[in-house]
Amino acid sequence: MYSKILVPIDTSYKSDYWLKAPLRTAYEMVNHPDGVIHVMSVIPRNILEGYYPNIYIKEVIDETKKKLEAIIEEYLSRDVRVDVSVEEGAICHEILRVAREESVDAIVIASHGPILKDYVIGSNAAHIAHHAHCSVVIVRDNAEE
Repeated sequence: MYSKILVPIDTSYKSDYWLKAPLRTAYEMVNHPDGVIHVMSVIPRNILEGYYPNIYIKEVIDETKKKLEAIIEEYLSRDVRVDVSVEEGAICHEILRVAREESVDAIVIASHGPILKDYVIGSNAAHIAHHAHCSVVIVRDNAEE
């Protein structure tokens, strides 16, 4: 059992069915009732700066946080503490930074987004697995939408 688990989530896809497996895995791994699941999303800075004027960046972050909260509501039980954050920057760098700063015991991440279904593992998951200070569980969900 782990007391702190980080679950990075990409909210940019239209569907979120593929996030059920990593969230369920984190839930099964966390030490109840004292455990914490930290759910985060990273908005790449180049996307923010390239597509959104500065006045809209806060709105993009707020929208992403609302998406995360809806995903948590749908896929996680209410009997575990869940912290939510939205970060800006390079995806892998921010995930690894938050993992260190929050002193997480494990990172649970989807093997890849739904559009990469022919890949065993995506580049972000691979990078995180190679560079994390803690255990990394890479979850492959073979469910079809």
